[in-house]
Amino acid sequence: MYKKERRKCLLSIAGCVLAFFLGQFLLNVVSKYEDPFLGNTFYIITGCALIVLSLIVIYLLILHLRYLRRREQKRKNSSLVFLAKEKRKNDPLPAK
Repeated sequence: MYKKERRKCLLSIAGCVLAFFLGQFLLNVVSKYEDPFLGNTFYIITGCALIVLSLIVIYLLILHLRYLRRREQKRKNSSLVFLAKEKRKNDPLPAK
């Protein structure tokens, strides 16, 4: 369960990194052309938006990965504890 979720998060982070580089390309290369198709302002705003959104999503995904790791460690470290036979005999509640 955790492996599938972790893999999905890592693939999402890779997609966000690609979106980040696409935003950088739009902002630094395409917006500097003399007469781009949709105008310089469109590419500047789109590039900045892609960069900011990809960074926010990467931050949230890293937080989610940390939460998954903590939850997995909690599950590994916890073990079942059974009462000793003497304590079970003294238990006022009968076993069902």
